[in-house]
Amino acid sequence: EAISSFINQYYQNIIPAKEILVSCKFSNTELEEYLSSKLGKKVDIICPEKAYKKHLVDMAMKNAKQHLEKNLALDRKKYERSMGAIEKLKQALNLPVLPKRIECYDISNISGTDQVSSMTVFTNGEKDRKEYRKFKIKWVEGNNDFASMREVIARRLKEFDEKKDSSFSKKPDLVVITGDNVKNCADPADTKKLIDGLMNVFESRNIPVAVTFGNHDSETGAMSREELMAYYNTFSCSVSVDDGEALSGCG
Repeated sequence: EAISSFINQYYQNIIPAKEILVSCKFSNTELEEYLSSKLGKKVDIICPEKAYKKHLVDMAMKNAKQHLEKNLALDRKKYERSMGAIEKLKQALNLPVLPKRIECYDISNISGTDQVSSMTVFTNGEKDRKEYRKFKIKWVEGNNDFASMREVIARRLKEFDEKKDSSFSKKPDLVVITGDNVKNCADPADTKKLIDGLMNVFESRNIPVAVTFGNHDSETGAMSREELMAYYNTFSCSVSVDDGEALSGCG
């Protein structure tokens, strides 16, 4: 029945061949009559059992199997790099919901001036370039990454409330930021205040945030990497503080 249905659909808009070879026998009288009427002469549907025609059918079956296996492997790979990756991420970070929308933020500047932030977005585990945005820092003076990040997140969430821009119309299921760039604070208390200001924004909206650390121990200022990690983990919205390995499956 599956072969009969396929042949019927395949020849809906094209002229059938005089002879159609299939891999198994089935009741095909009506189908042969239909195809014959389309061709204007007799069409035979044959299931060969030997010789060259049988070899052609076997070769077609082998090619079809290889094509199917290749496509299944590609589908598996795509799934593992997208939905499969965010399912693993949900488990690894113990997230309340599947992180179908992930927003990643970073601050950059030129010689401490002209600060900007980039927002990269993953939807269902895949890069969603049309959702990418840049923010020019407006309110913060000097090189203060944490204050700049707080500004950016506050502006992004304001856009979510106003829903004027479609790229901000969805609340993120997970936000990813770097946490080791407190470079200008000589006092741990000042460092904590900066972190408080940023993390309180996420906590007030119940947005999980993954804080990642690179290899910048010498740049962490008044608090060591370990102290920063421990302090971030005091916030209920913080779902991960590590070197980013837990996030490696996404992107």
